[in-house]
Amino acid sequence: MLKRVKITAVFLLSCHFLAASAVGVPSDMCPESEHQRQPGGRLLRPPRVTTLLLLTIAAELLALVASDAAQQKVLEQLAPTKLLKNFVCEYSSHAATTFLHELGHAIAARLLTRHRATIHLGSYEKKKPFINLGTIKIDGLDPMAGVTTGISPFGQCSMDTAGILLAGGCTAIVCHWFIKFLLILTKNWLSGDQRSLCNAFAIDPIVAEQLITMLWPLKVTETSLSDGGKLWQSCLGVNPKVINIASAGAPAVELAAEVALAYNMAEGQQPSAIDLLIIAFINQQLRGYLRFKL
Repeated sequence: MLKRVKITAVFLLSCHFLAASAVGVPSDMCPESEHQRQPGGRLLRPPRVTTLLLLTIAAELLALVASDAAQQKVLEQLAPTKLLKNFVCEYSSHAATTFLHELGHAIAARLLTRHRATIHLGSYEKKKPFINLGTIKIDGLDPMAGVTTGISPFGQCSMDTAGILLAGGCTAIVCHWFIKFLLILTKNWLSGDQRSLCNAFAIDPIVAEQLITMLWPLKVTETSLSDGGKLWQSCLGVNPKVINIASAGAPAVELAAEVALAYNMAEGQQPSAIDLLIIAFINQQLRGYLRFKL
């Protein structure tokens, strides 16, 4: 009983790190007219009731039906120092990746169309940025929210359109791999480890998220699609009804990716299917803020 209460309470507290408007929403590129910017708002808003409810259910399932090994593993990661380290690593890596993603769009637009783009980070709805660096504006603190504005609306497909759409995800992935390569190289040199440098180029959570954003149609707002959605719509000529169906199934695609990642990241364990599903669902809801391993 005490274990269940502890798991539930900590997951509820973890929710308060989340910005309500974009939990699990990938970064996106859209023209100025599609950038829904509303007056008012705060840097961090209360979490959505649905997110709180889903995480509460997931925590209860973890306590009731997950294996003892999975429960113990999660409880170990809920130690204050480990939880803080987890949050700092997840938040900073996602914030940096979102910036690199939007920077890739902006550079491609500048090179291919001569348009000077503006990068907005941290929110989709803040009217006045609290940090204004000219072409880079920080509107909030959500690490998953990013928009590149000032680019002409996408209509008929061209190589320029496809290049701009794909540049965001490709830039983020290449930079992420390069940083991991340098980190592994430095660690091997300092500690004498012989960890393979090929591990730097594995498909980890950051890479998986960028691939889904870049290639799968996701609804970012009611009027705006992700890079993959624009690619399907503008360059592949996919029927809008098919795009709507695919975007409705996006959570299932993301959950399947989280299951595969949870299995791949299990440290010498063979987790059961129910353990994988529960931890994958939790990671899907907390994405950008916390990530748990089995």
